[in-house]
Amino acid sequence: SFDSSKLEAKMACGILDSLEILLKTVLERPETLVKDLVLQPSHLHNFGDFKQLESLSMIDSFLLHAENSPNLIAIVENAKSISFKELDLLSNGIAKSLQQLNVKKGNRVAICAPRGKELIVGFLAVMKLGAVYVPVAFSLPLQRKLYILSDSDAVAVLTMSGWIPEFNSSLPVLNLEKVKPSVKRVSCKF
Repeated sequence: SFDSSKLEAKMACGILDSLEILLKTVLERPETLVKDLVLQPSHLHNFGDFKQLESLSMIDSFLLHAENSPNLIAIVENAKSISFKELDLLSNGIAKSLQQLNVKKGNRVAICAPRGKELIVGFLAVMKLGAVYVPVAFSLPLQRKLYILSDSDAVAVLTMSGWIPEFNSSLPVLNLEKVKPSVKRVSCKF
């Protein structure tokens, strides 16, 4: 049975229409490789107004999606799913903490985290403030990481619990794993 709290009817219809088009393509041309299957935006008419989405920034597009489809799954990691609403609330919490550190539009914020929920939460928080995301790979030698922080003029670092001692610097370091969700949305007016 269809559970509208998990997937809106409009989105479900769009997915079914898209699947039908993909299946027809494969049946008509069985030699087509999966990587060559293309879903044109014209096939996605049930997903909403693409003209509206084209004019939005990435963060505004995310916020619109979180508002219109809060219960849809945004991330699945280690068999645990996170909805768009949860992702929005978690990124609000980090954005609020960054704001308390006086991070402003245009400031650079370094994020040193593995690919996963925490990295996405941190990235969204930085974007909500209009700040600039500076990726720092944890696999880099310590001196290289510290050089990136210095060279980028980062004003804060977002990282994971076990990695905080690595960043023994004068910059504030926030732990992405200790995020407190916040319903209060913070944003930067561009």
